[in-house]
Amino acid sequence: MYNRRYLTKYQLPLPTTWQQLASPVFMGHVMMSSPSQSGTTHMMVESVLQQYGWEQGWALLMRLGSNLSAITARSFGVSDGITRGLAGAGLVIDSYAFNSQVRFDHVGFNIMPDSVILPTYLGVTRSSANPANGALFIQYLLSARGQAIIGTPGMAKATLSQPALARQTRYVTDKALLYRRAGLLKALFEQTIIQQMPRLKMTWQGINGADTQQEPWRIKLLEQARRKASMPPLNEQQAQDPALLALFDGMYDREQGNPQAERVMHQWRQVMEGRLNEAQRLVEQAVKP
Repeated sequence: MYNRRYLTKYQLPLPTTWQQLASPVFMGHVMMSSPSQSGTTHMMVESVLQQYGWEQGWALLMRLGSNLSAITARSFGVSDGITRGLAGAGLVIDSYAFNSQVRFDHVGFNIMPDSVILPTYLGVTRSSANPANGALFIQYLLSARGQAIIGTPGMAKATLSQPALARQTRYVTDKALLYRRAGLLKALFEQTIIQQMPRLKMTWQGINGADTQQEPWRIKLLEQARRKASMPPLNEQQAQDPALLALFDGMYDREQGNPQAERVMHQWRQVMEGRLNEAQRLVEQAVKP
């Protein structure tokens, strides 16, 4: 989602890809929510990792993280912030953008290439006191009349009468993988990007603004800095460790923390801090007179 007035004011291009949002030109002009607070944001982050692979996906996310002006507590805070002109672009689901477009003509929206479809699920809980009424309500929502309401502004959901939407999407999320590493991914994003925001921004600002004078040794140092600033605290093989995944399984659904998980997150944070500090030192060496 983007704000046309904001883009014009700061002479920014209309963003149509993840790479654009992660490019130096958008530094300080992007908003998003935290995957640990927003289920839709979690799915977006997971789709980036599945689409680009663990290594390239995290490199893209960390460059995007360095461009963030704010991380909101909930995903609707992003659409509100973009509409109000607090940032130029942000990661939101289509219905939030469409609802804003109805009221504000300066709001625009682009579906990213190979975006994942995020379905809205309907169900009756086992503990429901009125399961029969719940089932009737679901039948109503699935009926032609109910679907007409779902598609109106205010809800702005894609209806069941739009099957072409699914056929046009080539990229499909591996749901089993998404659920298996959900807790770990949320915690890793928290420690790698959210907790490192000031240092992450400073590091990438240095990398983006470094003048190598086209000298090979300076270029080499800058490439080393870029790699350091793009590496998460653990590789894909480590992230597949069943014991580690179990440690973070359901972590954000529990009221009490897990001391062992806290220790692991502290280690991740230290590793990330060390890599960003090293990247900054490499940048300083690369631009040294």
